[in-house]
Amino acid sequence: MNEQYLYKSINNINNDYVVWMGFPGKYSFSLSSLGFLWMFKVLDECEEVNTERICSDTISTKYMVKNVNAFGFSFSFDFDFLEIFKILEKYDIPLKSSDRNTNYPLLFAGGPVVSANPEPYSQIFDFFIIGDGEDINIKAILTCK
Repeated sequence: MNEQYLYKSINNINNDYVVWMGFPGKYSFSLSSLGFLWMFKVLDECEEVNTERICSDTISTKYMVKNVNAFGFSFSFDFDFLEIFKILEKYDIPLKSSDRNTNYPLLFAGGPVVSANPEPYSQIFDFFIIGDGEDINIKAILTCK
């Protein structure tokens, strides 16, 4: 995938903190999700983290899952959880947070579904970002670092 960005993408090879931003759908659909793209851009411009987009049809990744520190999902529709479960299974990440240890990335979610009602997903995700995440997303990621 050869992409051109309209901003300065920062990949700091000296930085070992990796964040995957997950989209519960195909890559081509993720390109029309402005909220997802905006959150990816905000993190991709942050010098303290290296960020990669992951979609349900992602075949290969720049970073191995064992090197990922945090894995966030944009959650726009209730049935997105089906794709999220498939993505977690694909990367051998236990579904329930109680079954994960420090060998797995922290899982977080944001978007309309969890902003309206995060409780049904509280046993899956380690934390939620509620509301517009521009500033809080960076603060949450850097706090976890």
